[in-house]
Amino acid sequence: MFRTATAGAAVTVGLASATLAIGCANSEDATSSAPLALTGRPIVPVREVALRVAAEEVVTGLCMERAGFRYPRATQAEIVDEQRRSVAQPYGFRTAAAAQQAVTRREELRREAPSIALKDRYKATLTAPELARYQRAYYGRVDQAGLATIALPEGRAITVAIGGCRGVALRRLYGDPVEWLRLDGSVDVVRALIVHATVSSPAVRRALRSWRRCARSKGIRSANPFVAAFHAARLPAEQRVGRAGAIWKCQVRASLVDVGLATERKLAAPITEQHRHDLKEYQARSQRAAQTAAQIVTAGR
Repeated sequence: MFRTATAGAAVTVGLASATLAIGCANSEDATSSAPLALTGRPIVPVREVALRVAAEEVVTGLCMERAGFRYPRATQAEIVDEQRRSVAQPYGFRTAAAAQQAVTRREELRREAPSIALKDRYKATLTAPELARYQRAYYGRVDQAGLATIALPEGRAITVAIGGCRGVALRRLYGDPVEWLRLDGSVDVVRALIVHATVSSPAVRRALRSWRRCARSKGIRSANPFVAAFHAARLPAEQRVGRAGAIWKCQVRASLVDVGLATERKLAAPITEQHRHDLKEYQARSQRAAQTAAQIVTAGR
């Protein structure tokens, strides 16, 4: 939800949506927007990301206000919460409690972050010409002069707006917005490559087949634990806890997460090594931007 790359989620979906046989922690209706998170560890600390994004909100907000628009800003606490939830465990639920939460609290977990909801409500009050001016202020010129097409690994590319108030924030935090968005998008692609290689491996496929056999014996006919939880959330309230327990027990019996993580550790090394330069540069630029971000957030400008 809070990303520095405006098209980062699209990069991951384009590569991974058809190939992640198991899915992501938010079920089949989600996109994987997390930074590279081998065994659940982000490539940069969550609080570092939150600080950067909070600073982006400050700079973007001031710019939008100067243009005559309201711009409700996300708090660091809101951003931290979102980032932690977005670091998906792609091979199964981490704990029995996580499985139960996915089933019993799905609507709560799907609610928009407060600042996003406030932004949407404000935009809904604008007339069509006002909304067009709002979008122009935020994105800048959406034409050849205001867009950049950025090459990513595996022959992929994204086209993003680098002007307007969004561009002001990106330049203030990261210097060259095109290079930063390239690095940010590359992290998404590398993550998707690792997860795809893992879920396509014979070991994970066997574990998933084992989970399905167990699940069918309990009346669950879903492709994986995440889809099962998605459907279980629609059951009557009194049935949800029992279904969550069944999903979890079958996952444990199949050793789905253990097999996934062990396989990932074996397969990730050559992929990350191939993209080591970009990953290291992403980390370095994120650290530098966080130093600038701390000054911006403290000063409020």
